[in-house]
Amino acid sequence: MPALSAKAGLPGSEITVPLLLETGATQAAPPVMDSLEIARFAEKWAENQAGFAALFPSGLLPEIKHYNLLSETLISRFRLSLCHSVMESTEAQDAMAPSFVPGILRPLARPLVKQATRYIMDEFELHKKRPRDLDMLILQALVGLRSALEKAGGQYLLGNQFTYADVTTAVALGGLRPYAPVWEKLTPIQQKIFTDPKLAAQFPELLEWRDRIYSLHNPKYASERS
Repeated sequence: MPALSAKAGLPGSEITVPLLLETGATQAAPPVMDSLEIARFAEKWAENQAGFAALFPSGLLPEIKHYNLLSETLISRFRLSLCHSVMESTEAQDAMAPSFVPGILRPLARPLVKQATRYIMDEFELHKKRPRDLDMLILQALVGLRSALEKAGGQYLLGNQFTYADVTTAVALGGLRPYAPVWEKLTPIQQKIFTDPKLAAQFPELLEWRDRIYSLHNPKYASERS
């Protein structure tokens, strides 16, 4: 992304989003990259605000980074599966066309959808990754996650406090099956390509935990719940 690289003060660099550029500072600040570091930056900014609750409690950063890495592994596998589904299926290509494209014209958008999918695969070097190798990592990660939740009491990953570990893990579990209010808004074909029915059936307790996290701590769904 040449324009983004230049705006971040890193011309010629290979960067991608997420990326945070701080504005209004007295002197230029370096860009903040990676979701975890952006969340830490936001927490530091908000720590004096009313109602503040730490997502990175003192002493828990190593454990939080562990779950962040686990989540990145999950997302990498689900991203690879999604890209393969789109490249191999014209139905999936039609389903992934922009919403403003009328149904009758969606077949005409297939080359653009495939081009965008190839870009994602190149950006994340998905061509170098083998699904079979990632499948074993995913299974180990999910089994370990289930065990960790059981040991922690089932509510949060790190004791009795909601942390960034819960945030990043709950988001990553969307690759098994999206959260129900999101899933219901998808077309049948989208529901199929965004769901891993085998893993969803194998780890229902993880999805139940994810749903509780969303309903309790995601402002959009927490407000609907109340």
